[in-house]
Amino acid sequence: MEEFESELDPRKVADVEFDDDGRPRRTVHLGVRKGTTVGTVWTASAHIITSVIGSGVLSLAWAVAQLGWITGFVTLFIFACITFYTSRILADCYRSTDPMTGKRNYTYKEVVKANLGRKMYWACGTAQYGILCGTIIGYTITTSISMVAIQKSNCFHRRGHQADCKFSNNPYMIGLGILEIFLSQIPNFHKLSWLSILAAVMSFGYASIGTGLAFAVVVSGKGKRTSLTGVEVGPGLTAAQKASTMFSAFGDIAFAYSYAQVLIEIEDTLKSPPPEHRVMKKATMIGVLTTTAFYMTCGCLGYAAFGNDAPGNMLTGFGFYEPFWLIDLANVFIVVHLVGAYQEEFESELDLRKVADVEFDDDGRPRRTGTVWTASAHIITSVIGSGVLSLAWAVAQLGWITGFATLFIFACITFYTSRILADCYRSPDPMTGNRNYTYKEAVKANLGRKMYWACGMAQYGILCGMIIGYTITTSISMVAIQKSNCFHRRGHQADCKFSNNPYMIGLGILEIFLSQIPNFHKLSWLSILAAVMSFGYASIGTGLAFAVVVSGKGKRTSLTGVEVGPGLTAAQKASRMFSAFGDIASAYSYAQVLIEIEDTLKSPPPEHRVMKKATMIGVLTTTAFYMTCGCLGYAAFGNDAPGNMLTGFGFYEPFWLIDLANVLIVVHLVGAYQV
Repeated sequence: MEEFESELDPRKVADVEFDDDGRPRRTVHLGVRKGTTVGTVWTASAHIITSVIGSGVLSLAWAVAQLGWITGFVTLFIFACITFYTSRILADCYRSTDPMTGKRNYTYKEVVKANLGRKMYWACGTAQYGILCGTIIGYTITTSISMVAIQKSNCFHRRGHQADCKFSNNPYMIGLGILEIFLSQIPNFHKLSWLSILAAVMSFGYASIGTGLAFAVVVSGKGKRTSLTGVEVGPGLTAAQKASTMFSAFGDIAFAYSYAQVLIEIEDTLKSPPPEHRVMKKATMIGVLTTTAFYMTCGCLGYAAFGNDAPGNMLTGFGFYEPFWLIDLANVFIVVHLVGAYQEEFESELDLRKVADVEFDDDGRPRRTGTVWTASAHIITSVIGSGVLSLAWAVAQLGWITGFATLFIFACITFYTSRILADCYRSPDPMTGNRNYTYKEAVKANLGRKMYWACGMAQYGILCGMIIGYTITTSISMVAIQKSNCFHRRGHQADCKFSNNPYMIGLGILEIFLSQIPNFHKLSWLSILAAVMSFGYASIGTGLAFAVVVSGKGKRTSLTGVEVGPGLTAAQKASRMFSAFGDIASAYSYAQVLIEIEDTLKSPPPEHRVMKKATMIGVLTTTAFYMTCGCLGYAAFGNDAPGNMLTGFGFYEPFWLIDLANVLIVVHLVGAYQV
């Protein structure tokens, strides 16, 4: 029941190599053929261009208008030189103290810490997160403005340029927030090269459209008046206002070149050799030259087109009205670019690596923290499922003697085989061998590649079947709640029928959200919650059965179970017995996730020893529960035991307790699905 997230764990996709810092090699990433280049001078250049060229490029015409031709052009050139120079210096800080062989710094803050000390590290972090909050607000507002601009453009086209076209930004801001929640699940910054390239193409797209439209105005002879010193002091503009707008223009241009806070993260995507700082310097040159050319072209052409009346944004401030479809396209490009840039900057800023210094195990993966108790909780969650409520039916088919013996025998088999499998986590030596992260890898290490593929096919086949089973079982429990309330209101003989479909669809949508929880070994709290839920509904079912027994209302039982007679042939009896054996065997099964559970354990002590203790605790606990629930259920319902005591309506009252038990089943299945 802990199968799905562990089965889809990316660690199983490929054998991963590691860099000198113990992290996955930056020349490959999971799901791509080993050796495929990811971090190069070109992908780094794309990251830089995406970070630097933003929708702010469209406001450069306004900035140049405030400064004039001379100061505007010089300011663009000076800030380009400053950006290039400081970026080259910062590129050398990726490794400390030596730029070629030193320890890696994964973020800008870590660079500050390594070179300026802990106090400046905290000051830098505070400043960065403050900037981050402001930038989030800015990105959200700018994106919504571009979306509204599309509506306005179409409105002006239909109703005329003087029409009163007003629309609210709020729906778009909410929509962007929801979209970013989805996209923010992309876990690794260095895997975003395609997103960065897409965003770079978008930024070139809308900047080219804005520049092209401005160029069209200039060559048509409709450009407005410009001057060497920009907007002039006069009746509508005081000297103080002129100074203020000039400083704002300086700030706009300086801000347009800023990407220092993500430079280190971009450098961390680069493969080595060649040394990262050398590649980053080349990428910086390409990126800064490209953006400067764009900035000068867009800013100067925009000023030539609009003169001293240049709008704050050429595409959303309605410097242009026609062709409206081209304005719409440019604003779509802005939206796509900002969504991509949002991920580029904010995901890197919120990377878990920045929250704490992460330690690593001997295989280069983050240090495991699991204990015997968390492993026991995982096991109990895996073993005790809603199937526990069908054990009364299984015992009814087998009878007291065979039923009890079968439960005990399968408990012993599970315990014995689990102890053997626990030794297979490391191969060939259970204490010092290489780790096997999954059941399939353990099969491969011990039985060879052919059995590995056979095992994989079998596991994924089982996975598909269990996904269907989980979905159906959850929906049945939800429907059982409706039925329980219906029977309570209208009587036990009422015709209470409801469809499972809405609940199955709802579960699918819910699991899409919850499946974003990325790391199996971080789910101990979820596993514990699911274990509590399973104990809860099993206890309710057992308690209700016990109440029936002590009240003297228990039905007839026998040593051999359901008897052959007028309503049951010998063949049907045999078939039911084999089904009962299968139900009990399946109820104990958790072999295919045992290795993943063991992979959550910290070491020392050796993982296999801790896992054996956890196995003993888990199997003893589940066996006690199974025997109690199965035998009490059989004592209560006798040979008429339902397939599920809580959804097959073995009980009708108290209805609220039946509802609670089914809610616990749903929560457990949702949790077990993720775990």
